[in-house]
Amino acid sequence: MKQDLLIKYLCYALLAIICIIGAFFIVHDAQWIIGDDAIVMGYSGWGKWFPMSHTIIPESGRFFPTAYQMYNLYAPFFDGQMSAQALYLYHAIFFVIGSGICFYLIQDILKNREVIWRYGIALLAAVFYVGRTYPAYVNCFTTAWFGCSTTMVILLLAYLFYTKKNIWCGVIAFLILVWTTYSGESAFMRPLAWGACGLLLMWRKSTKWERAFHIGLVADAVIFLLVYFFFIFLKIQTAYDGSHGTEVTFIGNMISILVAQKFLWIAAIVLCVRIWDVLKNKVEITFYDLFLLTAGAMCVGGFILKLNWVTYYNGAALMCLPAVVYYLNHYLKPYWTALIMLVFAGWYGIKVPQTIKEINWQRQDSHQFMTVLAEQVEQGKIVYFYMPGETNKKIFDANWRYFIYDACQTFLRYYAGDENLNLTAVNECDKSPGVYITIDISENLAPEGNQPLESMGVKIAHNEMRKLDAWVVE
Repeated sequence: MKQDLLIKYLCYALLAIICIIGAFFIVHDAQWIIGDDAIVMGYSGWGKWFPMSHTIIPESGRFFPTAYQMYNLYAPFFDGQMSAQALYLYHAIFFVIGSGICFYLIQDILKNREVIWRYGIALLAAVFYVGRTYPAYVNCFTTAWFGCSTTMVILLLAYLFYTKKNIWCGVIAFLILVWTTYSGESAFMRPLAWGACGLLLMWRKSTKWERAFHIGLVADAVIFLLVYFFFIFLKIQTAYDGSHGTEVTFIGNMISILVAQKFLWIAAIVLCVRIWDVLKNKVEITFYDLFLLTAGAMCVGGFILKLNWVTYYNGAALMCLPAVVYYLNHYLKPYWTALIMLVFAGWYGIKVPQTIKEINWQRQDSHQFMTVLAEQVEQGKIVYFYMPGETNKKIFDANWRYFIYDACQTFLRYYAGDENLNLTAVNECDKSPGVYITIDISENLAPEGNQPLESMGVKIAHNEMRKLDAWVVE
């Protein structure tokens, strides 16, 4: 008994250490990185409520009204500029919540196992969670960090709903799922697949509340698709480029994502084993199967939409985590389950220190660049954003350039302390005195590069991450 308690509390202590270290480096030296941070800081940074309309852009196919609404919790507490440290503290809190829930959920799934396997495997699952999701927490990249945490919350609530028949857990899980449906490109796939599979495969053995839950999920997805079709799809002029300027095929994208999201390999194997067991041995389908099928549908939806960033598939990897652990424990000896989880925990966990190093460098890189620009503004100089070659533009390159232009303007306002400061966009340098920001994207967009400025101006700053340069023309 004493040995079991020692193992249990040792695992809790190790989890606490992981969470403390991870949370510390989320907040440590926090600065804004030129990117989606600007979307957040443009509103929350000035103590404003984030409007849903900002992420509803019919002409480009974007419809994510709830994507940034969680930042509004900060609005009442900031009258003016909000520091990056304050916002990243928010991320750190959700990081700890997500990690803790992952540990609790897995150890409860393994409650019939010996203590050493129960808590050991749970700790390895938590390390996998940290390694797989940590880049989202140290970034303001969209709301990926929020999606990671809410996925764990949903899984825990659903687990309690299915196993303990706790109706309120089901209600809260449903409401969160509805909220997240309107927060991402392929988010509707989760409630649609979950609900449809639940109705088709578990109707006879479902309780009335479980049926209502599954029907509600399908209805949520259908309502989203109807709204999207009539109010967004019919008005699209330039669709959102999920491939981010890179030509990808369905198969090619699928292979590249599966190579990157290695946990989906074991999930695919487990799913095949379950299909065989259900069809051949007539075993009962469980809610864990719904988790696996939902994760698979989320991946397929991402492939169809040509979403080629690995971040988009973190939700699917987390969605199938409880099911993978449960079935590994069901079909294998506990030490084999522990070994498999050790491999994945080690593979992703060992990358966290490098992630911390890279993010801190990106923060410093962006901070130094914007500080130099702010000093020029203080001296009364006009700042231009130089965008030549627009007649030869590629759609994604041009959209990306304007995105960086808007982000730079938002950051410059913050660093200069002037919310109304405007960054002037120009297509040519006519030797007007001032500071010119250039961005190197592609020869197709700017065939002559920065040659005019190289001959007329002096480079005063460089941002390596976004390939930005600042030039002074006297």
